[in-house]
This record gives sequence, C-alpha cells and structure tokens, in this order.
Amino acid sequence: MNGQWASSAQRRWAAAMSAPLLVLATGCAQEPAPAPPVAQQAQEQSPLPAEEPEESEEPQLPESTEEDDGLYRLSERPDFPQLQERIRGLEQQYYSAYADGSIYELTPAGDDYLGDYYAWGFVTEINDYYLEMLDADEVTSEDPAELDEYIEQTLGYLDELEKRFTEGRLLNVPAEDPDDWYEYDERHPEFYEWEQQAAAYAPRPDSSGAYWDAGEELAAIFGLEVEYDFDEVVCLDVRDNTRDTGYYCEATPEVIYLNDEHIYIESNVRHVWWYEVVRHEIAHHQIHMKCGSMAPPIAEGQVEAVTSAYAVLFLGADRETLELGEEPGSEYLMTDESFEIAQAIGDEHCFELP
Repeated sequence: MNGQWASSAQRRWAAAMSAPLLVLATGCAQEPAPAPPVAQQAQEQSPLPAEEPEESEEPQLPESTEEDDGLYRLSERPDFPQLQERIRGLEQQYYSAYADGSIYELTPAGDDYLGDYYAWGFVTEINDYYLEMLDADEVTSEDPAELDEYIEQTLGYLDELEKRFTEGRLLNVPAEDPDDWYEYDERHPEFYEWEQQAAAYAPRPDSSGAYWDAGEELAAIFGLEVEYDFDEVVCLDVRDNTRDTGYYCEATPEVIYLNDEHIYIESNVRHVWWYEVVRHEIAHHQIHMKCGSMAPPIAEGQVEAVTSAYAVLFLGADRETLELGEEPGSEYLMTDESFEIAQAIGDEHCFELP
C-alpha cells in the first residue's frame, strides 16, 4: 500500500490493537488538574462522491485507473463506500455530541476533567479518520487484496473503538498531555508484559541485607527511576519529611520516590516490606498510565486500598506484608471491594464496575 495516509493509519491500527492504553497525563494529586485542550472544530470538507460498484453476477476486481502505473486506489475498492459511510456516521454523531455536551450521555465517563479528556481522545481519533478519508484517492497499492484487507481491519477497529467508548473502557488511542510532561506512546504495548515480569521477580538483599538494589530493579522493569530525596517531590509541600516512606506524583510519572531520610530507614530497607512498598508505588504508576489518573472515578474514596490490591493482583505483592502495621480504619487496608475495583481496572474499566 502506498501513500503517507495509509502508512500512518496502518501504524495507528497496529498500535491500537496491541497497546493497553488510555494515556493522559495530569497534574500532581494535590493540585487542580489543568483544563483539557478544546477539540478543534472540524473544517467543512467537500465529501467524496460515493461511487457505486458496477453490478455483475460475480465480484470482479477493478482494473487500475492510474495512468500507466498499474496501481489500485483505495477509494475505488468495492467496500470503500461502506467505510466512507461508517466514518462519516461516527464523525457526525459523536463530534456534534461532544460539542453540545450530550456525549456524556453515551458513555459512563462524566464531564469532569478526566471524562472530558476521555471523550476528547475518542472524538479526535474519529476525526482523524474522517480527515484522512478525504485523501483516500492518494492511497494506492499494486495488490487490491491489500486495500480490501485494510478496509476490513479499519471497519473492525472502528466498531471496537465505539464499543469501548460506550462501555467506558480503555480506548487504546494515544493522547499526549498538552504540556508535554511525558511521552507514553512507546511504553504501553509492554505494560502487561512488565507486570508479569514484576510478579515473577524474586528480590534478594544485597551483602548488607538491604533491599536498595531490589527496589531499583523492580522499578527498572517499568523504565522508572527511583529518587530518594523527598524534597524533590513536586507534589509535596512538606520538607524534611521523615515519616512517609514512598510517594508517586502524577506530574513526574517517570519517577517513584522513596524516602532515605525516614526515621526507621535502616530497619525498613532490610525488611521485605521495603520492596512491597515499591510495588505499591509502581501500582500507582500503572493505574495512572492506564486510566489517566492515579485516582480514577472507579476508585473514589479507596485510592490507596485499590492501589495496594492492584499491586497484589498484578505485580506480585504480598497482602499481609503490605498491610503490616496498619491500624483498623487505615486507608491502606484492602477489602473485597478494593480487590473487585482493582480487578476491574486490570480489565480496562476506569469509570465504573462492569
């Protein structure tokens, strides 16, 4: 298949079917998140005429109409009118619904910051296909079957995309943060593989009996850095912190913070609890990457318990160790409900239980 549109669209198709991901960065947990970008209004385009395939008793492949180059056009394939109609229908339905706010009646996502980004990512993906469809004359191939396969795959992808949106599931479309805090696109295809590696990882203490290296090795599986200076946490106003052990900040999602100034650091770092705390902070990161927030709507009021449950279910953490020393009523104590929510997030539900 030739043409820049075809190449970019195929890359997006392949990425969408393999990447587990809504990928929206937000601000730190203690500060108001910035308003999402406003989707650009679609420019009026001259629609392509829908060409009717010639009637015949048996399907026949069209001959090349490109002058002397032996190429077939995407816009001349028999199923292209179906693709055209599908894209136009989606664009008209959802883009106008986003503009007037009624789109939130079509998905479990609300019209808050995260829900707005979720809807924006969906309509932007639809609009990209709409605009690219207008250049379909430029997409050619020497093999008509290649074009037919592309049409079939795109129709299937659009069906799946719409289904996910109406169910409030992960959209698997790249949506970069407007402030370019962090680039996620190349990280998502490996998310589940990394979780499996973390679950199978067996930390060992160093020669001094400490788990410094083990914690860093766990973080490295996910491409994360470990910062030990809590004064570097941009989401914390407290300085000279000697009480908190770990922290994750949405504004710096490539880093997890561990406090080497903790009053009990010498004993903490020599206990298996240390690397379970690392798993907990990584779970914050994973939930943030998948749902666009470390506190997605589905986890309302139970963020820490759900995060620990996620670490147990998907990162190999030990529940008893994570809950060590927690008093009754602690927000870190896990319940059946927190495990149910964590499992739902693992199954790509960020807004409500399925």
